Amino acid sequence: MSKKNEVAVQQQNLPVAFADDMMADAGLGFENVTANDVAIPYLKILQALSPELRGQTKVPGAEEGLVINTVTQQLMKQFRVVPCAFKKSYVEWTPREAGGGLVKEHTDEKILEKTKKNERNQDVLPNGNLIVTTSYHYVLVLTEGGFERAVVAMSSTQLKKSRRWLGQMMSLQVKVGDKSFTPPPFSHSYHVGTGMETKDTNSWFGWIINDPVMITDKGLYEAAKKFGQDVTAGLVKVAEPPQDGVHQSQDEVPY
Repeated sequence: MSKKNEVAVQQQNLPVAFADDMMADAGLGFENVTANDVAIPYLKILQALSPELRGQTKVPGAEEGLVINTVTQQLMKQFRVVPCAFKKSYVEWTPREAGGGLVKEHTDEKILEKTKKNERNQDVLPNGNLIVTTSYHYVLVLTEGGFERAVVAMSSTQLKKSRRWLGQMMSLQVKVGDKSFTPPPFSHSYHVGTGMETKDTNSWFGWIINDPVMITDKGLYEAAKKFGQDVTAGLVKVAEPPQDGVHQSQDEVPY
């Protein structure tokens, strides 16, 4: 991880009385901050053509296969996340050859009925725009200082990773006494990394998510639960997706 891009965690040895006052004032100053004022970042895998690897937009320490926080520019190689909520959207994009860019998100799968497949097996609307089926996993990224909220967006070749991850969550069983049940997604953290994938003559980096570990910190559990509830209630605003590849990777070959 690039030292320059690490998130600062302030751990000061404050006088006890001052520390108590500061803890009592936690949250003050943020009373007027709403979901529309804070953007949740994406976690994006850096690919060969990512702008963070070249030119004026190059991020120090960035290299292919690392994961970048699109707001803080923090670089990560391996880390753990707690999945809090999931949703699926059908994202309309202007094709790259026409300038690229996000048009809008559709929530109804019926939008696919209006599309036709092109030579790259992409779903194309009559107006020429693309519909990219995208799975969104809202997560807490575990850090030395606690956690950060983020979104992992999976489309194209990574949709199978999303299905596999959801399958992992739903197959977990917790036994209490003589009863077993499927715990909520935010009951476990998962290891996240990346690995090289290939198809024909093309290669790119994809997600590797495994090793579920049960959460034993009640505070973390409650924070993850609250984040998931906020997502479901529509109270979470996500940062503008990067143009190069959260939904529509230039390095992946769509199915």
